Amino acid sequence: MRFGWDNTVDGHRTMELYRAIGKPGGGYPFFYEENRVPTSEDHLIELIRGSGLEVDAVLGNEPGPSVDTAWRAMAGFGVEPSASLPLKGELGGIHQLWLDHARHAGVVGEDGTFLLTAVVTGSSAVGWVRVRLTDTADVSRLVDDQGRIEFIARSSSGDHICGVTAEEYDYWVVGLDL
Repeated sequence: MRFGWDNTVDGHRTMELYRAIGKPGGGYPFFYEENRVPTSEDHLIELIRGSGLEVDAVLGNEPGPSVDTAWRAMAGFGVEPSASLPLKGELGGIHQLWLDHARHAGVVGEDGTFLLTAVVTGSSAVGWVRVRLTDTADVSRLVDDQGRIEFIARSSSGDHICGVTAEEYDYWVVGLDL
C-alpha cells in the first residue's frame, strides 16, 4: 500500500489523472487563487475601498513613523480631541468634520492623497496604505468589527496625523504632530 499526499492506495495512477486534468492539485479547489484565505491586507483594502477611498499602494511601515507609533500617539495620556461627536446618533457629519481637521493639519495632500490605517486584525503589520479622496469617499464607513469608526490618516511626510477614535461616549477627531 502506498500513501502519497493524495492519500490513495494507487497514488501514482491518481497523480497521472491530476496531470491529465492539467491542474497542479487536480480537482482540489484550495490550490487556486480564487479560493485562498483572505489576508489582513485583503481585509484592510476591502474596508478602505468600501469607504469610497481609492487605494494607490500598500507602503508598509517604512519609512516611519509606523502604524503602531501613530496609534500610541493617538492613545497617549493627555491627548484631547480637536472635535467630537456623540458615539451614538447621526454620523453623517463625521466625514466632513474629519476632512476639515485633516486638511488644516496638513495630512491631506493637494492631490487628495494621504496614508491610512484602520482597525482590522493585523493592520499594524500591513502598515500604511496610500489612498486618494474621491467624490464618494466617506470615512464614517471605516468601521471595525465592533461597529465603531477607528482610523488614522498620516501625511506623506510622516509629520502629521489626524484620525478618528471611539472613546467612552464620543468619537474624537484627533490631530497631532509626530
